[in-house]
Amino acid sequence: MYGVVGGFKAGGGYHWGASAGTEKVNTNTITKLGSVTGGGDSRYNFDWSFGTWTVPFNGDEVPVLGYVVSNVTAPPSPAQDLSLSEQTTNSMVLSWESGDRPAEYYKIYRYLEDNKEEPFVLIDTVDAAESSSGEYGYTLKDLAPNTKYRYAITSGYYTSQEESVESEIIAGTTLANDKSRPDINGPYNVTVQMNGSATFDVLASVPAEYSSTRYQWQQRLPGKKVGQYCRGS
Repeated sequence: MYGVVGGFKAGGGYHWGASAGTEKVNTNTITKLGSVTGGGDSRYNFDWSFGTWTVPFNGDEVPVLGYVVSNVTAPPSPAQDLSLSEQTTNSMVLSWESGDRPAEYYKIYRYLEDNKEEPFVLIDTVDAAESSSGEYGYTLKDLAPNTKYRYAITSGYYTSQEESVESEIIAGTTLANDKSRPDINGPYNVTVQMNGSATFDVLASVPAEYSSTRYQWQQRLPGKKVGQYCRGS
């Protein structure tokens, strides 16, 4: 990340300058000290111009500090709104959306928590041109039954060797066997109170081979594909 530190005292005049470090300027009794520092990641950079000037305010000349940022370089935004769905005993579907800076390709990684030296193992590369909407889905195959898997995605440009940081890590578990799924219908009779609670009915038919059923409610906020678990559910 980047930060600006500045200090000044009142006076008149103006100055514009460009620097990669610290600059001290005196113009007509204005003294300014400012610096811009990077976070040490070469993938993210910009050029900047730092300036001081004065503006009239209530009969006085008030000093103003500011800077202009240009030539911003950065890899594409990491994939966002990751989700895992359609689990079977040996597969599941990984879905995601593009960020503010769309990528030209996405790399899917399996995250191995116990592998400290190389925790991210490349699974496949997806060309961003496969979707015009910015929404993507990839079927993960040849998985083991009743096993928890974790995935993350990086994004990149073909014209650059730089890739984004890893996205959030998403986790999902394959089914233990090929039992049929519960049949869920609804919701029905929905009522929502302003700034209050919501009530509704759901009809669930559970196959006979299930000995018990657990459930938990999720809410999906506007513009989000991934639901969040409701507190207390």
